Amino acid sequence: MGLPKDAPVKEPLVNKMISLLEKAGYEIIFPENMDNLCCGTIWESKGMPKIADQKAKELEAAFHKASEAGKYPVLCDQSPCLHRMREAIKTMPLYEPVEFICTFLKDRLTFVPTDKPVALHITCSMRK
Repeated sequence: MGLPKDAPVKEPLVNKMISLLEKAGYEIIFPENMDNLCCGTIWESKGMPKIADQKAKELEAAFHKASEAGKYPVLCDQSPCLHRMREAIKTMPLYEPVEFICTFLKDRLTFVPTDKPVALHITCSMRK
């Protein structure tokens, strides 16, 4: 996904996440063949559940290998994808950004309170 032309922040979310992870001392491991991996949401939404399930299985296998069978946490910064992944992949925990930060990064980083307003958009698929 790209950024709107008039976006106040020009850096994509994935770059922000990489920067935050590196600041906390993490080495980032991307799954092999990542450009060809998919959670299956797009296929499911088109009425093709068999393809969706196959794509989710391929993704699970790639995560299994990259995370060394769940030794390393798996972070996903796309909530609709994560929602589908959590439905399809039950062999390892999968984290969205805020959950990951609270679980793994909060003790590795220094947070500075701000008086400035902060807008949050929590998608319906990530609400408990």
